[in-house]
Amino acid sequence: MIGSYLVAEWREAGEVQAMSDALREWEPRLELYLPPRHARLFEPDGILYAVALSGPMTVTTDRREQEIARGDAIVVSQGLALDVEPEVDLLGVRYDGPPPDHFRERFIQIWGFENFSARAASLRGAGGVANVIPIEDVRHRIPYAVLESSSRPPVRETGLGVDLLIGLEGSSVLIIGGKGRVSMGPGRAVAVGPGLQYRLEGESTIGVLTLMAEIVHQARRTEHVRSSRFPLSQEYSPETGGNGSSGEANWQQGEVGTGETGPA
Repeated sequence: MIGSYLVAEWREAGEVQAMSDALREWEPRLELYLPPRHARLFEPDGILYAVALSGPMTVTTDRREQEIARGDAIVVSQGLALDVEPEVDLLGVRYDGPPPDHFRERFIQIWGFENFSARAASLRGAGGVANVIPIEDVRHRIPYAVLESSSRPPVRETGLGVDLLIGLEGSSVLIIGGKGRVSMGPGRAVAVGPGLQYRLEGESTIGVLTLMAEIVHQARRTEHVRSSRFPLSQEYSPETGGNGSSGEANWQQGEVGTGETGPA
């Protein structure tokens, strides 16, 4: 993956598998996953970070019902089965390492999964970039952002990681510095490998999952613990100084909350 990129139509199982194999060779703990459309969403092997390719969809557990829109992200714990209506239309990355620290028994029993709204993030974003799962939120293994190319987002660099670009709406051209040009739009995913720069031209909405090697992820967690007095636990929330998604349950006061005040 270093210094190269891969293109896949996400309805082409062979292309998705080839991209997944390349990602897994680069980082064995990560794997691209396209769930079956007409089945329950179930992840038996790890934590699933999934992006909604269309919408609205309704995601339901025995305790919670959540509507998600195109571009939203959900983080699903291992062993949890979700009902998705009218059908599952998600593209995700499976992480087979430890779950987020706040995904403990109480969180799973009450919330089941975590939802991140792209629209809510876009209201806070600037320069055509909405940080849906901010990279500063070290609880989560995979940061996620939405780019609006009509707003002329800046040139981005992959650094040591891989950016997985997912076409959501519109049409644009992805220009990968010194490597090539790729048409971007709904139905296409591009994995831009380490050490590359890229930019978008046109009018489109692109989801970007930032993939990093396990050693890099562990280093950022260690740095957070070293520099912060707030633990990476179920007590770690925006109300106690965290940088995660808005509206987390206030565990310190023992409040359970509802779907309206939970992960959003």
